[in-house]
Amino acid sequence: ILSYDAKDITIASGYGANIAGPITIAGKNIYINANLGVTTANSNINITGYGNITLAASTKITTNGGAATLWADKYSWYSGGAIVLENNANISTSGGNITLGGGYDPLTEYARASTADAAYPKYLQGIYLSSGSSLNSSNGTITLNGKSDQNVYAVTTGVYLDGGTITAGTGKISISGLQTSSSGTLPNAQGVIINGGIYSSSTSSDAISIIGNASGANGGGTSLGINIQDGATIQANGTGGGIYIYGSAGTATGYESGVDFGGNVSVLAASGPIVIESNNPTRTAPTNYDMRASGN
Repeated sequence: ILSYDAKDITIASGYGANIAGPITIAGKNIYINANLGVTTANSNINITGYGNITLAASTKITTNGGAATLWADKYSWYSGGAIVLENNANISTSGGNITLGGGYDPLTEYARASTADAAYPKYLQGIYLSSGSSLNSSNGTITLNGKSDQNVYAVTTGVYLDGGTITAGTGKISISGLQTSSSGTLPNAQGVIINGGIYSSSTSSDAISIIGNASGANGGGTSLGINIQDGATIQANGTGGGIYIYGSAGTATGYESGVDFGGNVSVLAASGPIVIESNNPTRTAPTNYDMRASGN
């Protein structure tokens, strides 16, 4: 399904597809309100939006070993393009890679929070995974690249895992969240928020990599590189499989931290390295940390 004049596309409830594949959808804002699946081995699903891409609650995207790619804010032509998975939405690939990103190359560039939909808080995040949503690659690589540059009075985050789960089997997981807003009106700028579960059984030393950069977010109430919230789990189960976490903060009027661990957080590796780097070079806020951990 292609909209060459970049119109919005909606896959309405009851009008999904489960076909041999592949499936390609391209337009401006893409709304997936029905299940999409391909049955042929290694056949792909590619969804490209010059604006936002939204998976409605409880919708499923499935492949049989093929890749699933959600490419928002393509070429950065419009006022941003976020990726939102609503409650219990699911992407499952049975071994294929899962990529959520934007710009000119979703593997390296960012889905970007949308000014056009700023009234809807989830679009203020580059990538937002709602409660119960999941990405499951069953041994494929999972890549998330999200960015927010919004100057609004709200939480604005590059990648926000808000009750969702990311599971890669023996595949690696890479999450990169960028916050670049500089405004005195911005109260809560964060690179990455983790409030859910992230699991990989890869044997690589970087089985799970999480990078949150809010060093360009200056002047608001909060600048926080990575916020790992109460109850979150980051787990590398493979032999030798490791975890790398890097967070960097900018300047704020209230609170700064490169990496913040809140409450009962689990960061676990079966036998591989766990490396956590936290950077807060200015430390100008009344409450500021290079790294903060609370709870158990």
